[in-house]
Amino acid sequence: MLAAPSQAQASGHLSQSLHASCDLTIADPDWSSLIVAPPYPSYADNAATIGATSATILTLFFGRDDINFEAHWEGNPGWTRSYAGFWELAEE
Repeated sequence: MLAAPSQAQASGHLSQSLHASCDLTIADPDWSSLIVAPPYPSYADNAATIGATSATILTLFFGRDDINFEAHWEGNPGWTRSYAGFWELAEE
């Protein structure tokens, strides 16, 4: 009886066969994206997760969520926001 390949083996075989069967997988050294994606952690897809995780941890650490604070954003010089609690920032 033949054993099924592991996920890593199957992934490696698939990757090899795709590269072997398609000349378009060769990297173009002059290629650049038309979409400008900001560097992590500013990237929008991560903001909700990072905000909720931070609010949860800070609320658990301090034992409450009604701590006033200000945040100054490096990406927007001179832009400071005030918040009444951690979840107010996370939900924004």
